[in-house]
Amino acid sequence: MTHEGLRTERLTLRPARSEDAQAVFDNYAADPEVTRYLQWRPQANVESVRTFLSACQQLGEAGKEFSWVIAETPLGAAVGMITLRLESAARAQIGYVLARRYWGRGYMPEAARALIAHGLHVLGRYRVEAYLDFENTRSARVLEKAGMQLEGRLRRYTVHPNLHSEPRDVLMFAACR
Repeated sequence: MTHEGLRTERLTLRPARSEDAQAVFDNYAADPEVTRYLQWRPQANVESVRTFLSACQQLGEAGKEFSWVIAETPLGAAVGMITLRLESAARAQIGYVLARRYWGRGYMPEAARALIAHGLHVLGRYRVEAYLDFENTRSARVLEKAGMQLEGRLRRYTVHPNLHSEPRDVLMFAACR
């Protein structure tokens, strides 16, 4: 399965690569506010980001998970990242992160819509899901704007280490074809 770049009206989504490590680190990976609701802690150094991006490339080559850097232009710096994890022949899951200075511009709903369409229509999944911490209202709004519907609340489902050491409730959103 190939991992191609995607274009939206204002954004370029291109496969993540190790050369993006410095921009990822500088723009969002070390920011505690950006990582607050994520399942990983702010990154301490560029090398940890480089290791993560290498793992993303390996998962893509294995056809399990595809990660795209979000940039404003084809050669632009990474201002965010969005991932599509292939859960089964029927389902995929998205996750995303965006640098704080780009919040409120509509970039993430735009990128999410492109990835949902890619998962449903290009990769042939019947369902694209997303899970988020129940207090993450900004992300819930992103998913609604991207066309996903809230399906429910899963109790004590995932640890968000920047919030608590115990599992927290998550909201489950989905788009189906």
